[in-house]
Amino acid sequence: MNQALKPYWPVLWRTAARGHYLVRGYPVRDTARRAAEHPWGPAISSVFEGGFVLSFATGGEDLSVLISLPESRQTMFEISPYPTIAEFRSMLEKWDTSYPNSFWRGRWFFGYTAMETTVPPVWVRWEGAVTFGFTAQEWASLRKAFGLAWQKPELQRISGELMLEYGEL
Repeated sequence: MNQALKPYWPVLWRTAARGHYLVRGYPVRDTARRAAEHPWGPAISSVFEGGFVLSFATGGEDLSVLISLPESRQTMFEISPYPTIAEFRSMLEKWDTSYPNSFWRGRWFFGYTAMETTVPPVWVRWEGAVTFGFTAQEWASLRKAFGLAWQKPELQRISGELMLEYGEL
């Protein structure tokens, strides 16, 4: 049986880890390993695109992304832990904001496009707490910034490790 399942083990593990996370609310982790022993490093360089700056922190046992909006906004917000980042990335990649009155409904994020042309067309709310409006150009820049960031080998490696802990999200 082990030989028959061996080719499917990575998919089975991610599925089991996802189920564990969804039911229990925490990832599958080796509790004997302290956060200071996590093998992540060195620091991940920031990504700059269209006035946005993405900064990354890997302290503790998870990943955090600090998004600095263009300077005129004087606003920053942090997205963490990994499942929240994964949903935000999915929203950026999959949500078609090119037409009015479209929606994104996720676990942590709700997004919609405005009907009027006098306001920013893309609005995103995180966990019912804060809402940001983005112009079409800003949204495209944010999408590009995340795309560039996840081309970095460091983030691909960290995402791969976190996917084993949280499952495929």
